[in-house]
Amino acid sequence: MTIQPGDVYSFWDEQLGAYAACQITHMLPEDKPNQPDSYAVLTLHWTGSNGSG
Repeated sequence: MTIQPGDVYSFWDEQLGAYAACQITHMLPEDKPNQPDSYAVLTLHWTGSNGSG
């Protein structure tokens, strides 16, 4: 699986006691292929009782 900008992921949030979601907004550094990737994320205003939308 390859992480791409635009992807949405859900994850368990211990503090909320529920699933939360985030979206990958862009990858860093895009112009430096010899360095490890970092990802910028946007936390979405969503919680749920399971990991699916």
